[in-house]
Amino acid sequence: MAELDRWGDALMRAKRNPAEAGALRKQLPAHWRVDFEGEQFIVPTTWLHAALETIATNPQSAPSCEVIQKRLRAVRAEALRLREVSTTSPTAARSKLDRILKHKEFRGVRGPTWWDTLIERVALWLSDVLERLFGTIGVSAQTKRRLVWVFVALSGLMLAVWMIRRLLRRQTPLKLGPVLGHPATRGWQERTREALAAAGRGNFRDAIRLAYWAGVYRLEEIGLWKTDRTRTHREYLGLLPSSHPQRDAFAEITRRFELVWYAGRDSSLTDFEALLRNLEKLGCVFPSKPETARS
Repeated sequence: MAELDRWGDALMRAKRNPAEAGALRKQLPAHWRVDFEGEQFIVPTTWLHAALETIATNPQSAPSCEVIQKRLRAVRAEALRLREVSTTSPTAARSKLDRILKHKEFRGVRGPTWWDTLIERVALWLSDVLERLFGTIGVSAQTKRRLVWVFVALSGLMLAVWMIRRLLRRQTPLKLGPVLGHPATRGWQERTREALAAAGRGNFRDAIRLAYWAGVYRLEEIGLWKTDRTRTHREYLGLLPSSHPQRDAFAEITRRFELVWYAGRDSSLTDFEALLRNLEKLGCVFPSKPETARS
């Protein structure tokens, strides 16, 4: 209460001498902390900070000291009401609150989301940056607020464009799953021919997927496993013991397949040729190299 009264008196002095508003703004804390019955409440002073700044920089457009004092009196009244509420039992207070919140005007009311909190923090950070940049050249508080929201809007637009581009890049056909594409009756030779044909068309992403399956069917051919449509690519790799002579080559094939097919990394002829070299270590023999624009 004493703090609110002190600021009320200070505003009366600022009314008589607007030059004092700048000094008062520097003395104003970022918030007032109220300790009450073991609980702590934070009362922001952002509105008062902005009002004092406007009084100091542009007195003609500043809110009157009476308006500011009226809001301070409202804050003081709320503090007094909090003291009165302390005599009410928690159960009765909760019951009263529930009755109030059932009124139709409170339907749909919610607290701030994580996005609201993030935007507020960004706005406060930008406001602080602009304060340091323009505080010494007399830019009004209204102009700085507009600049803050321009920066926030541009940042949100850039984030939305980035997310849309990522989603478009990651869009894949339904055969994305590692075991949905090819029945076991089609062997590694056919997978290899399809992979080379896809690379010849410049579709290295699909070529790498087909080459991966060529490796799976090649290891099936030499008796290491039976192709199972419900098995994931990591489960296939787990079937090879660490000491197996072909594990390293198949692990590298699997890694490149994951990066391109699941992580959405750009693929190239270099990636495809590296995968072919590892397929050769598994015993795959290629009839020809892919004909691409580079050849």
